[in-house]
Amino acid sequence: WVLFGHSMGAFLAFELCRALRRAGLALPRLLVVSGRRPPNYPAPELDLHKLADDAFVHELTRRYDGIPAVIRNEPELMRIFLPVLFVVSLVVFLILRLAPGDPAAVIAGNSATNEDIAKIQVQLGLDRSIPVQYGIWMGNVFQGDLGFSYYLNKPVTELIAQRVEPTLSLAFGTVILAILIAVPLGTLAAWRMGGWLDRLLSGFSVAGFSVPVFVIGYLLIYLFAIRLEWLPVQGYKSLSGPSAAGPWAWMRQLILPWMTLAMIYVALIARVTRASVSEALTEDYIRTARAKGITESAVLLR
Repeated sequence: WVLFGHSMGAFLAFELCRALRRAGLALPRLLVVSGRRPPNYPAPELDLHKLADDAFVHELTRRYDGIPAVIRNEPELMRIFLPVLFVVSLVVFLILRLAPGDPAAVIAGNSATNEDIAKIQVQLGLDRSIPVQYGIWMGNVFQGDLGFSYYLNKPVTELIAQRVEPTLSLAFGTVILAILIAVPLGTLAAWRMGGWLDRLLSGFSVAGFSVPVFVIGYLLIYLFAIRLEWLPVQGYKSLSGPSAAGPWAWMRQLILPWMTLAMIYVALIARVTRASVSEALTEDYIRTARAKGITESAVLLR
């Protein structure tokens, strides 16, 4: 999943560059900020619209050991990914199927007779061989049938659909909050390297990686929910649907989870941003820009 995600992310990034170029919009100067330039590629004369050219992508792939090499090996990644997915599904199925106990007896209950249990086994296909059961299960998965939860008495797909909105709200909110805090913080720390902000960021990074997430969550709950009574301790308010409570009620329920989960990502992204920006600030084109009278704020933002 990590390799697949990296390759797809790189593919979408370059496709976004091409789309921006076709639309005639200015492209962000990500290569300049990160300091990751191909060898001997002159940054001061760099036309950023060339980032979307196929020739540039090909040259970057050939001369620089970067993300485009992952795109080129996408078929190889798929040949690795599919067998791994098959083996993982087989192992999980066998572990659950060979575990002690009879699912039919659990579903039937304590007062069920042997005939009731046998009927449930036939209905679920548990009376067949394990290879046949695995084949039926895989066939249902490919058709979008993930099974039925007898504990909640609902289809699994319905249970997953109910949790898509909270999951996406939590994930996207955490990423956005982490980026909004970490990128400016890391940039300022690189700009004032060795100062109090840089030392504060170093200490915060160590604390962010060392303190468990549940401890941060408990501390935030105690401060903002119990002592100050600003935010709720738990719960979720839907943003859409018949039970929608409005954007503010939705955000109010997610502020504490966002802050808790973003703490680790802020520490990571801020350190990476600090290292990248500090390296970029030592480049020749930055010194040239300063010599031409460009202000520090323009250098940092561009």
